[in-house]
Amino acid sequence: QEARPAFDAGKLMEDLEQVTTEATLLCEILDAATQSGGGGEESVKMSQELARNCNIYQPRIVTLMEQVQDDDLVVKLLSVNEELLRVLDIYKSRNRPPAHPVQTGSYTPPTDFSIGAQEAHRLSPPP
Repeated sequence: QEARPAFDAGKLMEDLEQVTTEATLLCEILDAATQSGGGGEESVKMSQELARNCNIYQPRIVTLMEQVQDDDLVVKLLSVNEELLRVLDIYKSRNRPPAHPVQTGSYTPPTDFSIGAQEAHRLSPPP
C-alpha cells in the first residue's frame, strides 16, 4: 500500500476556512440578488468569480478526502464539500440560460454554412 502524503493540519484547516468563507459569501450575494430582484454588475462579477473558485475547490477537496488519514480532517472536508455542492447548486439554478423558445412553423435552420466567394468578399475587412 502506498504511503499517503503528510498534511499540515493547521494549514489545511486555514484553507478550508477560506473555502467556507467564499462559499458563504457566494450564498449571501445570491440571496441578496434574489431579494433585490437581480444584482448589480459588481455582484454578478463577484458571484461569477466565487462560483469559479468553488468549482475549482470542490474536486480538490474530494481528492484530499481520499488522501487525508486524520478522521477530524476528513469530517471537515466532507462538511466543506457538502457546503460547496449546495452553494454551487443554488448558483447554477439561478444562473441557467433561458430555454430556447420552441419554433413553430416550417422553418428549418440551414445546415450548410459554406459561403461562396461573393459572400466571403463581403465578410472580409476592407483593404
